Amino acid sequence: MKVLMLGWEYPPEISGGLGVACHGLTLGLSEQNVSVDFILPKVTAKKSWNKVSLREAEEVEWKKVLSEEREWWEDVKVLEIGSYLLPYLSEEQFVKQHVVQKQTKEKTVLKEKLEPLRKKLRGGYGPDLFNEVVKYAIIVGEEATKSDADVIHAHDWMTFEAGVMAKSASGKPLVVHCHSTEFDRMGVHVNQYIYDIERKGFEAADAVITVSHQTKELIHLHYGIKLSKIHVVHNGYFPVAAAKPHKRNTFNVSFLGRMVGQKGPEHFVDVARELLRMDDAYRFTMAGSGHMLDELKEKVYKMNLSHYFNFPGFLNQKKLPQFFADTDVFLLTSNSDPFGIVALEAVSAGVPAVLSAKAGVTEVLTHAAKFDPWDTFSIKNFISELKSDPARLKAYTKAQESDLKKASWQRMGEEVVSLYKKLISPK
Repeated sequence: MKVLMLGWEYPPEISGGLGVACHGLTLGLSEQNVSVDFILPKVTAKKSWNKVSLREAEEVEWKKVLSEEREWWEDVKVLEIGSYLLPYLSEEQFVKQHVVQKQTKEKTVLKEKLEPLRKKLRGGYGPDLFNEVVKYAIIVGEEATKSDADVIHAHDWMTFEAGVMAKSASGKPLVVHCHSTEFDRMGVHVNQYIYDIERKGFEAADAVITVSHQTKELIHLHYGIKLSKIHVVHNGYFPVAAAKPHKRNTFNVSFLGRMVGQKGPEHFVDVARELLRMDDAYRFTMAGSGHMLDELKEKVYKMNLSHYFNFPGFLNQKKLPQFFADTDVFLLTSNSDPFGIVALEAVSAGVPAVLSAKAGVTEVLTHAAKFDPWDTFSIKNFISELKSDPARLKAYTKAQESDLKKASWQRMGEEVVSLYKKLISPK
């Protein structure tokens, strides 16, 4: 079996859990003897191993694209933007958009409209993201006509257009894999353009994979997709190696994630404030980058708590062992998190997690305490109780470690292959 995999990020160039999940799934599939042809906008990792091949999207011949009258051009939006997207880097909005309609006679006009897409794909989430999404989709559509894959698998909205084009070009079944929706990232203030891409992808797909039941229900509610079409496949995790903790006489509580509204870092600061009112032996590490970072530092400074906080910035996988070795409790405060792989990583390193009830990972870490992320006082009281009772802390940690047996990339691969088989050879 062979799959044409479409994704926007892959280690070592990642912004969060999406790239980690894509890497883990490819490993899980390869263990199931599935060949993975993975097309990315840009490849910075090792390009092939076992049955996995990473390919950088190549430039297509514009003459060839323009010479064929395909339905791909209907309602394809090309956006001219001068800023970054809020869920990934900053708050600014894009400024202009225009629609490229199908052209059958005025091919010169079409070529002029597509001229901005000639730039080489860079990947990431920069100011040309929307144009790059369209360019990537065009390239993948061309590649799909030559692919011998049995199924197409597209990860998150950046590749959904490409997946739809690839299905149209090849006739192969399409699986769209949702790691996060626009409602998770933006709440009710959704970007209509992104929402429309997501809905189109969900509707065109032969099957939708979500990383949690929480996300399955959200897609059913907000996008009108039948529950029978949506399949829940929980993420696995990469175990974090042990490291020697630094000598200290403090109790360390940590946060690791993007500094954006979706992840609720402001709730972490609120909990820290309340804990320090009870006991100044606490210390807090907030690792990650994002548009809220300076705002959070300013908030901590104004509360005169800077002495108790550490902001190390984005941490790559190599720095996680020491990060967790110096953590007593990991606190996940997401406002809306489809999963939360980082919580599994924490537990694998021997660090107990206290979770937001709005995180899908609670479906796996069933022994972890969960709270509404804004319930500052309940979270504060629970962490305080763990600190004051070492035996309880140890038992709480051990119970969560038993939950890890439910999550692995191998299990994820098995479940996805089972779904592929149903699509390739339906009864």
